Amino acid sequence: ALGLVGWLSRPAGTLVVAAGLLLGGTRFILDSEPPQPRPTERRGRAEVVARLSVVLVAAVALCGSVVPESFYDALYYHTAFPAHFLRLGRIVVFPHAVHSAMPSHVDLCYVPLVAWGGASTVKLGHFALYCGVLAWIAALGRRLWGRPGGVWAAAILAAVPGMGVMAGLGGIDLGVTFFAAGCVT
Repeated sequence: ALGLVGWLSRPAGTLVVAAGLLLGGTRFILDSEPPQPRPTERRGRAEVVARLSVVLVAAVALCGSVVPESFYDALYYHTAFPAHFLRLGRIVVFPHAVHSAMPSHVDLCYVPLVAWGGASTVKLGHFALYCGVLAWIAALGRRLWGRPGGVWAAAILAAVPGMGVMAGLGGIDLGVTFFAAGCVT
């Protein structure tokens, strides 16, 4: 909405993100129940292996997130158009670039990241979405198959090569996956 009315700027984006975090954090604190004592369950060896594999794969994906961006899509429109929108203070359609006419919801989520650091920050934001996808899948698996099922669901998803590759790029794929997994969890 800020981009449509011409108020897209670093301070406005920071204010919106801070307000969202404040309201979300307040809601989380007010809605949280006091922790109930859980019966102690020993983790099986297979569950520990699954957890370690998720951490190992995520660490390898993080290595791809900290190197300079080279993904064409990220450089051409996933970070470029949010940077242009931020510079102009509004969402603009550029006649020479067809992708500017359809700013994705994830691309627009990258506006604060571009404001705070550029393409490298967007890559780290995309990696955070990768971690969020793994957390959503673990929660879904835990709900459907118990605690070991959740860990194994995350481990199997983390082991998909395309997931690890995309986690190291500044695309939108894992953002879309994050929102879709959140909807079904």
